[in-house]
Amino acid sequence: MGNKISKKEKARREAEARKKEDNKNRMSFILMCAVVLAVVWGVGYLFNGTALNGLPDKSDVASVEILNVRLTDEPKLVADEEGIKNACSVMDLLRIKYGEIEMKEPPVITVTYRMNDGTEQQLLIGETALRWAGKDYEIKQRNHQMVLQFLDGFFFPEYVTTGES
Repeated sequence: MGNKISKKEKARREAEARKKEDNKNRMSFILMCAVVLAVVWGVGYLFNGTALNGLPDKSDVASVEILNVRLTDEPKLVADEEGIKNACSVMDLLRIKYGEIEMKEPPVITVTYRMNDGTEQQLLIGETALRWAGKDYEIKQRNHQMVLQFLDGFFFPEYVTTGES
């Protein structure tokens, strides 16, 4: 009679086995989600590049000076809240490839952020590369032209033609 298991003990063991199975299924699901996220991030990076880190927040910027040497030698100074917001937001669209390179071309656009604390930060954008915080990066070309066109159209509208006759 010592080999018989009471109904209570049998139910407890079954509940414990279900709990272990549930935990196993939960861990499998979490692992699967992590793998899917890693794959999605990897594919996204390959196609879109990564964002430029460390760009200043618009609330920390007192003014922005933008110079586009393709259009003019005179920089545009932006000190109003809306202009600063736009100048900071458009730079979030820039995508770079991972790893530093050597920028061999002259910059086309120079963006100088004058911060509220009196310091300056400069972003140099070329045709294929950019320099930020003393490091050079290759630009992912997908969004690059759109960023340049936005900067031209928004900050230098007098130099941009609409193509209409």
